Amino acid sequence: MITQDDQAGGGRRDPREAELIIPSDFDQLERVRRFIRDFCQRAGAGTPGSDRICDVELAATEVLTNIMRHAYRGEGQRDIHIRLRLEDGPRLVLTVYDWGGPFDPAQVPPPDFDGSRSGGFGLYIIGQLVDNLEFSRDPDGRNRTRLEMNLAPKNDRQASE
Repeated sequence: MITQDDQAGGGRRDPREAELIIPSDFDQLERVRRFIRDFCQRAGAGTPGSDRICDVELAATEVLTNIMRHAYRGEGQRDIHIRLRLEDGPRLVLTVYDWGGPFDPAQVPPPDFDGSRSGGFGLYIIGQLVDNLEFSRDPDGRNRTRLEMNLAPKNDRQASE
């Protein structure tokens, strides 16, 4: 694992940016949630346990689970890169990179809420939690999932809309 605090060479980086590299192992999910929590607290973007921080953690868990399960097909030692950046607002940008198979969200059927399925809700859940969700693939075969979330408390967000 590499985090902003672990990187060598020339002092600390911007506290409003951080990076983490993990193997594609489900045991890493708690580490990622803690990374997000700690980052948001250090960057002054909310306190652990706040609704919006919990939403970020859940959205990230769903993204990573989908990558591990579908893009990497359960292969446990493939890299996943996670970048966090805090922008004014406060707005959190979480970007996840993987080198698994291509993903087209248009090919994912909408979830059925009739109790007939035990899975297939991840993309729907992510879409409900974040303000903006983008998927892309670069020419080198790297997938990018980008989530943006306004971290202001709900009352503050409604007042600014």
